[in-house]
Amino acid sequence: MNISKKIIKITKATGLITIPVVLFLLPKDYFNEGPSISVFAWFGVEDLMYSTGMTRAVMHLLHLDFRTAAEFNKISFIVLPILIVVWVKLLLEQFDIIILKWL
Repeated sequence: MNISKKIIKITKATGLITIPVVLFLLPKDYFNEGPSISVFAWFGVEDLMYSTGMTRAVMHLLHLDFRTAAEFNKISFIVLPILIVVWVKLLLEQFDIIILKWL
């Protein structure tokens, strides 16, 4: 493997490790202020508001505040484990460890 590919992999791995650490270090109510916006609303689908409060709920889950997370979005209890699996897969791929080929 040439040096530029190694640098890219190290940069990706560093970013993948840094993002969750920063989110964990932020206070759990860091994203609580401001309007709650659904991703589906961006595309004009007002009836599908499943994503509203997801960021806030996930932040509270990361800090083990289950009650507040459920108040923001109950689906976050499904979304966070999926995000963790995808995160682990992406991180391990930077070290040439392939898991869950179907994902």
